[in-house]
Amino acid sequence: MRYVTFGNGDKTMVVVPGLTVGYVTDNASALQDAFSSFAEDYTVYIFDIRDDVPDGYDIVRMSEDLAETMTEMGLRDVYMYGCSMGGIESMYISGKHPELVSKVVIASSAGRSNDNSNRVFNRWIELAKANDKHELGKNMGEYIYSEAFYEANMEVLIASVACQSDESISRFVNTAGVLVNFDVSEEAAAIRCPILVLGSKGDRVMTGQAAEEIARITGGEMLMYGPEYPHAVYDEAPDLISHVKAFFDK
Repeated sequence: MRYVTFGNGDKTMVVVPGLTVGYVTDNASALQDAFSSFAEDYTVYIFDIRDDVPDGYDIVRMSEDLAETMTEMGLRDVYMYGCSMGGIESMYISGKHPELVSKVVIASSAGRSNDNSNRVFNRWIELAKANDKHELGKNMGEYIYSEAFYEANMEVLIASVACQSDESISRFVNTAGVLVNFDVSEEAAAIRCPILVLGSKGDRVMTGQAAEEIARITGGEMLMYGPEYPHAVYDEAPDLISHVKAFFDK
């Protein structure tokens, strides 16, 4: 399991990203820039999923892989921030392994799949299996980002998928499969540490209602962005990271 680490603070922050084609950690410098405000007070770890994603992988095995890795590395009482798929993992770990998590922030995620999310992920799996990298990049960009952001970055977003190897596309198929018909609502309801849920009414992947459901079943704090923000509100909202840090710092 690949990871990036930086910062020298006394507190430990674990970032669990969402679904990508390829490796999140290939963009280490961009990740460090995105979380630079944490570097003084926190030692930050950003984890990819495992290299060898097997057939039949599911969200429980994925979450347990990360929990086992954290345990082996001695990462306990961490401040965990999970986005989209990473939010699902973070809820599972926070509820199932409470000794590992001190506080948790969940962004653009869901405690269980819904008709909309199943339709989106099944479409991406279908395109990946057909090896239609161009259409996969286009479709992911259209659903994840706002129209303005997508139009401004369309060529880069599509190229980032089109350049991936057949091995990476196969890995993506198995990874995306964990997001179809998943349910960690029982583990989410067991969370006892402080939790902040971030969502957006413009989320075309998980939906804003899914974020509201997380807040209800966990009793956590809720910050809902308006319809102008997409699924990737965690990338596009300029104040989101400051809300995450304020929640962890208090």
